[in-house]
Amino acid sequence: MSAQTPRPPAEREQLRALADDLYPRLLRFFRSKVPHPDCHDLAQQTFVEFLKQVQSKPIEDRRAYLFGIARFQLLKFIERRSRAGAPFDSTRLSMAAVGTSLSMHFDRRNRLMAALRELPVEQQIAFELRHGEEMQLEEVAKALDVSLATIKRYLASAKAALQAHLSAGDDPSDSIADAYRSN
Repeated sequence: MSAQTPRPPAEREQLRALADDLYPRLLRFFRSKVPHPDCHDLAQQTFVEFLKQVQSKPIEDRRAYLFGIARFQLLKFIERRSRAGAPFDSTRLSMAAVGTSLSMHFDRRNRLMAALRELPVEQQIAFELRHGEEMQLEEVAKALDVSLATIKRYLASAKAALQAHLSAGDDPSDSIADAYRSN
């Protein structure tokens, strides 16, 4: 086995600050999709993979890259849990379709989160990263490894579906983002 070269103190501090900033966001990302304790496991696996990648190559947009890894980890998790022989299409199917749904409560937060979970996974991720994590469109596109036009379509479809589901006629972006952040 080869020993790893210790990181310089400045780099260690930079990574610690990055973890302090991004890990809670990462955990929140998974909490809206998978049950406890799986959300914690996925967040940890994602961050470990992210740290391995940071060691081996320079990463221009760390936040987008981290959420790209998170998306990949989520899709792997879904594939493992889905029925054998039934491929999971994250552009069409929602988290509710794979058996993880919120308890039906009457408070607004749970209804909002339930509406978010009804979206196809790719739309849900795009909406959460854009509105919940306040990422720029370009960052969301990098994280999902799709074009900017595709992200715009995902967001427009997600917004329309959420408006229809919530029957409020309001722009759901702010209320969903608030519910997502309080998760």
